[in-house]
Amino acid sequence: MESLGPEDPEKVGPYRVRSRLGAGGMGQVYLAETPAGRRLAVKVIRAEHAADPRFRARFAREVEAARKVNDFYTASVVDADPEAASPWMATAYVPGPSLQALVAGQGALPPDRVRELGAGLAEGLAAIHACGLVHRDLKPGNIIVAEDGPRIIDFGIARALDASAMTATGAVIGTLAYMSPEQIEADEVGPPSDVFSLGGVLAFACTGRGPFDASSPGAIVHRVVSRDPDLDGVDPFLAGVITRCLTKNPAGRPTPAQLLAELRIVQSPVPPPPLAPPVVQRATPVHPPAAPPPQPGIQGPQPAMPPAAPVPAQGVMDARPGVAPTVPGAPVAPVTVPPLARSGAGQQQVRRRAVLAAVAGTLVAGGVGVLGWKELGGGGSAANAFKKATGLGEGDPTGGTWKLLEGVDVYELRSTKFSPDGKYMAVAGWSSGTGSQCAGIYDGTSGARLARLDGGKDGANEIAFSPHNRVVALACTDGKVRLYSVPDGRAVATLTGPAKRAMGVAWSTRDRIAAAGQDGGFLWDSSGRLVTRLARKDKYPGELYSTAFAPDGRMVATCGADQFVRLYDGVTGARIADLGTPSATSVAFSPDGRTLAVGEYGGTDGNMVRLWNVQTRTELAQLPGHKSVTAVAFSGDGRRLASGGDDGGSNYQGTIRVWDVASKTQLKLLTTPHHCMSVALNADGTKMLSSGAAKPVLWTGL
Repeated sequence: MESLGPEDPEKVGPYRVRSRLGAGGMGQVYLAETPAGRRLAVKVIRAEHAADPRFRARFAREVEAARKVNDFYTASVVDADPEAASPWMATAYVPGPSLQALVAGQGALPPDRVRELGAGLAEGLAAIHACGLVHRDLKPGNIIVAEDGPRIIDFGIARALDASAMTATGAVIGTLAYMSPEQIEADEVGPPSDVFSLGGVLAFACTGRGPFDASSPGAIVHRVVSRDPDLDGVDPFLAGVITRCLTKNPAGRPTPAQLLAELRIVQSPVPPPPLAPPVVQRATPVHPPAAPPPQPGIQGPQPAMPPAAPVPAQGVMDARPGVAPTVPGAPVAPVTVPPLARSGAGQQQVRRRAVLAAVAGTLVAGGVGVLGWKELGGGGSAANAFKKATGLGEGDPTGGTWKLLEGVDVYELRSTKFSPDGKYMAVAGWSSGTGSQCAGIYDGTSGARLARLDGGKDGANEIAFSPHNRVVALACTDGKVRLYSVPDGRAVATLTGPAKRAMGVAWSTRDRIAAAGQDGGFLWDSSGRLVTRLARKDKYPGELYSTAFAPDGRMVATCGADQFVRLYDGVTGARIADLGTPSATSVAFSPDGRTLAVGEYGGTDGNMVRLWNVQTRTELAQLPGHKSVTAVAFSGDGRRLASGGDDGGSNYQGTIRVWDVASKTQLKLLTTPHHCMSVALNADGTKMLSSGAAKPVLWTGL
């Protein structure tokens, strides 16, 4: 806010002016008060424009347009006088800076905030378009970042959907750097034009610059109309979203509703309740549906199967801190698990062009899902497409052989694991909606699917085997950690505690379960009793992405968006030490417990795998090559380390590196269709389970 000057009015209409809020293209904006003291934002047309009938008409349209849109997405119009000597409009005052001012003052926003911003703006644009309007001037300066979501303001050039293009003295009206090609060329402008502008706004939020910035207006026009956007440094998932928004052809852009669905996939659908001690409801566990045989092809959900009859409950578990289980000595007591819902036969697979891994602010990953296999292969089977993408077979006969595993309903695979004894494999990923079976247990030799598991709404982020191979823990996006028996997939228990999504989960040899989530870390004992919250050194924006136990169970590590890998006592949860590193997405202990591998994501000049000496807290080595690292895993004998992620580029091809731990040298470089989100090695490092789009990939002969 700025103090008033001698040229500023003391009152506008019946409202007393208190200070300046800023200036727009048509006028000055003031903070004013009603006679009762309520605050308003009052926009007054500049004197040089007030006498121009065109500007008066434009201002009258702005008032009319702003009144049409629900005030949840805009600043609601309280009063206006377009006929006054100096036309004015008073709206509700929305506390918060403009996006332009916010980024100028604080720098680019972390990806999780950009996703939240994008979801709010997409919802706002949907409301604007539903009123028959096109905003036509969406830009960082016209977005107020309020605590409860963004507001779109300044409808100065908003037009009805059936209106013709509006020009003034031969120039298109709007803010050049965020205008669509059709708007610059004065073609028909509809809702897709606002989507193009939204893409530019999100790019600005990610980087602090526009995607078509240049030194002159002519150069900006050339870039908008003819060049690809500059998205260097943008989180991969958001880069994919923004790229589709900035498609030159309006027909190729997503709708606001599609963007909203995509951006909200990895977020809580409603604000989470305050964190409370975990509570496990008492009810009867159920058997999961019998696993149908794998279906041919790679797209579409598996046929739903009716659930089997429930079996009698054998006990309950009280998950309140300090309360002992009611079944002493039981490794996990049966408790309430919501019935496994059937996956709808018509469930849509989300189609996305980019993948997002754990971002500096929040780990989320997008992905192309089932899209892309035929495209990558130029036609033909999924196997041929994958072969072409990997460069294996004739191109690299030493790379190993692979096969795709079928039978889970996900559009992006997030986690792959071998059981400690190698008898089983498990995978988990994101689904689109409630009731889909987003995780699976497989035979470790044949690759046959043995069971499918329910991860709740929107699926799961990670899966982990218990040390005794009899149970898997599933970290779900709804904040729950669900436990299922191996190999039949029977629901065993549900651990609650995280108020927001659970990102990572690990199980120790001392029967502790740790989860990393959007609201921190949690440590339970085998009965489901919450032992403690994993204390953080400072509060920070973002979340924890991954957690891992040392082989002896005496230490647990977490990583996340606060640029620290944190070490805790694996039994009590007391914090031991912090290791400084850029934002990291994955941690793994070597089998001897001496080394911790950290996969980085948040570095600005490329990321790497760092190896740390756990006892001395010193860095042992840096393994470069990836642009972003989303997964690290040691082989059971400790001789090999696999890292997954991507090496940059516009095709979002994933890369996997296999390293010799002793020499710190790269043994193999493998590629996958789309960003690789997970890797797992077996005991001797000759088998690997990885993710590539929506399917698990089992590699052999490495």
